[in-house]
Amino acid sequence: PLPALRRDVFLDHSVAKADIARQFERAIALAEQRGYAVLIGHPYPESLDFLEQALPALNRRGVRLQRIDRFLSQRLWQRWATPQHASRYQLQIR
Repeated sequence: PLPALRRDVFLDHSVAKADIARQFERAIALAEQRGYAVLIGHPYPESLDFLEQALPALNRRGVRLQRIDRFLSQRLWQRWATPQHASRYQLQIR
């Protein structure tokens, strides 16, 4: 199977600052509840300005930003790791 994730929140369907902030908070709330959230968006100037201001505060809120490819690799490792394949350096896809 091909590894994939679905987005949970689309950041900037509207470029109004209040809408971007609302979507960002939805993603954070979901991450706090479930342990992660997949957030996507466009490189619109409004989105980039918002993220430039909002991202530094994530650490203080206990939220870590991670590249999606790393997150997906970690999830695959957790899913397929078994006692007979206990090497922490082996990622196996069946």
